[in-house]
Amino acid sequence: MPVTMSIDGTDLATQGIYASGTFRDWLSSPRFRRASVRSPGSAIGSVSAISETEDRVLLVPLRVDGNPASSLSAIRTAEDWLKAKVDSLITFRMADGVNTREIAGYLDRVDLEPMHALPTPAVRCTIEVTCPDVHWKATSQTSVSLNGTPAALAYGTAPVEDWVLVVSGAFTNLTLTLAGQVMTWTGSRTAGQTLTIDAGRGMVYDNTNANQFSGIAGAFPILPAAAATGAITYTSGTPTATLTYYRRYR
Repeated sequence: MPVTMSIDGTDLATQGIYASGTFRDWLSSPRFRRASVRSPGSAIGSVSAISETEDRVLLVPLRVDGNPASSLSAIRTAEDWLKAKVDSLITFRMADGVNTREIAGYLDRVDLEPMHALPTPAVRCTIEVTCPDVHWKATSQTSVSLNGTPAALAYGTAPVEDWVLVVSGAFTNLTLTLAGQVMTWTGSRTAGQTLTIDAGRGMVYDNTNANQFSGIAGAFPILPAAAATGAITYTSGTPTATLTYYRRYR
């Protein structure tokens, strides 16, 4: 499947660096680590506790042709450029037949190997990339208008925690229900004002960027990787409410 790669916004192809071969752990599910804790009331033994997703580590085979291709000086320039990008953020994008998905990680290592048998100069390369966020995500946002009637939420194959809700217009008190999880905000807004609930950053603020977190009760809901609905109601008022998020995939 076609894959594009960029480091700090620069497409690797512009440097004469291309994907080559099989990408290890490219589409594999994330690994999980289960912490062990001592069983309550037991002097020995342990039980499996909370599951934590480990970093996704990608081993990506590349071919360094240089730009222009087969120029030895261009190959050296491309090699030097790539090695100078160690510890930079690299983003991979691929089409899924409907949308485009991406995953990003830090370039940890560049392993270069000259390919002497070729009639023209080239270098085989493997890069190691660590992705702290192990999930692929859609590059385009999903946007859902919420009101008192439950609306279907599009989903991928991994939960979404970093959603944003923007409520615009006059209202008093709101109750947000996402996938059966309830969060409330107590307070009021007037015409022309907004309230933003940013679950990814754990922030609640108004259109002046003033902190409005004190009005929150309940935990930020997590959107599941399954069919679910969302709805919002108010004690009074009829503002508009828009929920936006990026679908995630294991």
